Amino acid sequence: MKKEKFLEITSYIDEITKGSEFEGHIFAVGGSVRDLVMELEIKDIDLVIDLPQGGIRFAEWCKEHNYTNTVVIYATYGTAAMKILGQDIECVMTRGEKYLDNGSRNPTVRFADLKEDAFRRDLTINALYYNISTREILDPTGYGLKDINDKICRSPMELV
Repeated sequence: MKKEKFLEITSYIDEITKGSEFEGHIFAVGGSVRDLVMELEIKDIDLVIDLPQGGIRFAEWCKEHNYTNTVVIYATYGTAAMKILGQDIECVMTRGEKYLDNGSRNPTVRFADLKEDAFRRDLTINALYYNISTREILDPTGYGLKDINDKICRSPMELV
């Protein structure tokens, strides 16, 4: 999708959430923000909500208020999927992860703040957040924007 469609969808989400518990708590995250910064075609929109069970609660709220028709819940990971303005949207709460078994790909998840969420992501360039309400790009690792500029791929775990 073009930048304009991304901005239309995020502006719409900002508008519908004004005065709700979600106002100021919703961020686009990951590849969509990276691609926005790099001025590339945006493939999809992932949202992170910095409230406990925020992804599921936001998706259910959208359905309850007729902003979407169908919500699919993935309770194990605290995620939900839906369509807004015809675009697939995945929602999740900010989270921390812990792998109990070294060979496992299935972590236990819990609510965490934005910074901890950023440091669990795969790459610094995917740990960028677009605040839906303020339209600011946040870089909690302090390296995502720099790494895009310097054409570097690194894990946030390298910075810990």
